[in-house]
Amino acid sequence: MKVRGHVEFRTIFSNGMATNTIMLRYILVDVLSSYNLLLRRPSVNKLRTVVSTQHLKMKLVSLERGGGGIVTLKVDKKMAKKYYDNSLKTR
Repeated sequence: MKVRGHVEFRTIFSNGMATNTIMLRYILVDVLSSYNLLLRRPSVNKLRTVVSTQHLKMKLVSLERGGGGIVTLKVDKKMAKKYYDNSLKTR
């Protein structure tokens, strides 16, 4: 895997009703993958996140507007399978 560099962005995680915004450092790599983004443990901890790979969901506590709300991010399973299948074809 070839590392092309890194960049920091203010990143917003939202389900449309509640949001959480943090600064994340992205490492840019040149690799074929079915993933758009891999979150490392420090980012998951900073977001106070619970991740369920099996359910393709991520839950985190909203830190905006007083906090306390739960943000649930979920993946369209059909779309995820389509992208995964396509990634296997290009290898």
